[in-house]
Amino acid sequence: MGLQKYWRIVFVAVLLALAMIYREEAERIVNIVVSSPPWLFFACLFLVVAEFLLQALRMKLVFSKNWAEILRAYAVGLMVALSFPSRTLGEGARIAVMAKELKVKKEEMAAYVSVERVADVVVLATAASLVLLEVHPFLLAAAVLGICTFLAVIESDTVYRKVNRGPVPELLRKYIEESRKIVKDRALFAAILGISVVLWGIDFLRMWVVVHTMGGTIDYTAVASLVSLAYIVSALSFLPGGLGVYEGGLAGGLVLKGVPHDVAVAATLYERLFSYWLWILVGAAAGAFKRENGSSSTA
Repeated sequence: MGLQKYWRIVFVAVLLALAMIYREEAERIVNIVVSSPPWLFFACLFLVVAEFLLQALRMKLVFSKNWAEILRAYAVGLMVALSFPSRTLGEGARIAVMAKELKVKKEEMAAYVSVERVADVVVLATAASLVLLEVHPFLLAAAVLGICTFLAVIESDTVYRKVNRGPVPELLRKYIEESRKIVKDRALFAAILGISVVLWGIDFLRMWVVVHTMGGTIDYTAVASLVSLAYIVSALSFLPGGLGVYEGGLAGGLVLKGVPHDVAVAATLYERLFSYWLWILVGAAAGAFKRENGSSSTA
């Protein structure tokens, strides 16, 4: 069997090995997590559910499906995206799975996901701007330029006419056409962008609450910048869901901002229970529930 099937097991095994090597520090980190108040778990669970519902709402604005279909498709798609050993491969698989779940064309789903990601990147690039400017102004400029270029190409009637006349694959032509429908609908795109701002604000809030509850001192804007940058950089990871790169980047950034090392690691690992591992379980359960219902109905 290929090693790719066991990336998550390998990741956990590496964490356990490091815990054995740095036993004292690992014990401090575990103690911080275990001694956290019970309300923190339920607060994080509430916030992550609210974030998920907002993500599903973005999709429902585009696709006329009932809530049960939207929620199941998004949960399964998220689980699939977090399971692939590459963000790019994961997004491609997510598009295919969600299109199948909702019974829509792949190019329609690809167009929606692209616009969704543009809205996400607008929020993340804005939140990460302070950190990016500290590293190098070119990074922020490149991110903004990329977003503006995408929107300009999608909206441009001249480009669209050239694409239609040129030797462009039919799949790409349909993808651009579906993307234009969303972007050129000003009210719809504004709604998607507005929802993205709120759901990412909730994501940043969850991490800020975790850090403060575990004893760290850092302001909300700094957490927003660090979480955003960690998400952006984790796209370079070859592990599912940016494993390793996200955790290392976020924990390292928290330490640089003055959060104690053990608190930074504990808070990052605790938060990932909700932003990563929870959705692996939820997506798998949603897929299994659908298969069970399908087999029952055909029996």
